[in-house]
Amino acid sequence: MDTATTSHILSSAVQLASRRTVCISNGKGGVGKTTVTTNLAALLAGAGYKVLVVDLDSQGDTSTNLGIINDERYDRGEALDIAVRYNKVPLPIKDVRPGLDVLAGGNHTAQLMDTFQGDASRQGKMRGGVARTLAKIAPDYDIVLIDTPPSEAGWTAIEEAMLASRWILAPVKPEPKSIRGLESLARRIVSVQNDNPAVALLGVILFGIPTNARNVDKQARSLLKESLDGIAPVFEGSIRDVVAADADASFRGLAAHELAARAATQSPFWERLRNKGKGSDEPRIAQSAGNLAEDYMRLTEQIVHELQAQEEALDQSLEVAVK
Repeated sequence: MDTATTSHILSSAVQLASRRTVCISNGKGGVGKTTVTTNLAALLAGAGYKVLVVDLDSQGDTSTNLGIINDERYDRGEALDIAVRYNKVPLPIKDVRPGLDVLAGGNHTAQLMDTFQGDASRQGKMRGGVARTLAKIAPDYDIVLIDTPPSEAGWTAIEEAMLASRWILAPVKPEPKSIRGLESLARRIVSVQNDNPAVALLGVILFGIPTNARNVDKQARSLLKESLDGIAPVFEGSIRDVVAADADASFRGLAAHELAARAATQSPFWERLRNKGKGSDEPRIAQSAGNLAEDYMRLTEQIVHELQAQEEALDQSLEVAVK
């Protein structure tokens, strides 16, 4: 979308409503955006926060990860589509977990983004429509998390997510091409700031670190810190590349900590051998689930801490301005 020729500044009321809205994005695919989104959401809801997840990816993978893809309430993005098109209050799927609601993605999301693209080539009046729609319900939540598609699917959804957000979290893999993907993300953030001056990078998450690969983690952090030049932190909490547990979680529609809790209750492996495999037909859960859960819990704590620190700094600056 061409952001240089037209500017529709979001109202102060919309910007205020998005003060706790976080977009998880990096442009590149396969860097853990959906996994990070759903695990953060489930952990925050479990800690007592009121959380809304918004899926702007037409694949609808957040619904798979949260176990609602086969739920009769899963609407393939229709709720958000209708709300944006007709200026309605969006109706999320309620209590996917206690305290966790979801505006799902799916084929309706793809249709909505196609409409945004068509409008951009004409008047561009729809730009910021997701922000204005979410502003109707965002104050009802402690935090709103927006999952985004890769740029290969088009930047429209990513820009709409940025327009609707105060903060951006960027997961990256420990490889040069993934880290370089931050450069295109940074350019998009700057262009979106014409319409949403408040949006900024909250921090970067290292995702998919090979187990015990300390040198890889160290090298990636060094390169990231050099690239960021103090703009935002690289969170100390890395997410390890625990393939078996990650796949288990996705197949079962569970967050990592939920999977780890279930793993802790399964019968010992030797007991199944003694019973000659009789009993539950459900595949055993990977023991690495606990490690993955620890990674996400540590990361979530650090993100909450950074959000609080940023908000306190903003409050102090406002007090100084008033004086």
